[in-house]
Amino acid sequence: DIEVNVFSCTSIGKVFGGGFGSTADVVGNTHVWINTMQGIVNGSEKTYEPDVYIGKIGQIFGGGNAAKVIGNTTVNIATLPDVYVVKQVTVGDNLTNCYTRNNDGTYTAATGTAVDGVTYYEKKVVLGADIRGDVYGGGNKAKVTGNTNVTIGEEK
Repeated sequence: DIEVNVFSCTSIGKVFGGGFGSTADVVGNTHVWINTMQGIVNGSEKTYEPDVYIGKIGQIFGGGNAAKVIGNTTVNIATLPDVYVVKQVTVGDNLTNCYTRNNDGTYTAATGTAVDGVTYYEKKVVLGADIRGDVYGGGNKAKVTGNTNVTIGEEK
């Protein structure tokens, strides 16, 4: 299965969950997640302004660009309340707003001080998505042999 996650960007013309080109067929399921957070400008977080701090996305395709998906496609847009991004820490730093990732993909708050060899994450609130074009469950000039599913909005 293929999973594409977009948490932050400046500008993306098109997002494809599947392959690119007529010979890049995908055997399996594709999952596209668009859950964008507040952007970072010059090293500091800024107040939400959609034209500046949330990246613009033109079109989204659950499938491929002229490449068949032999499986199902799923597109989820702004369905998560928050995302976790890698946080740069130095060994010995106090772990404020830091999390570690568990084997099952969940996160646990980290305590104490940073140790060597551990990846730490910071939780960021999902603001939504700034999509300027169309959203397709399938592909662009490409077949999807299974089901397509598009969900927009907070997942319940």
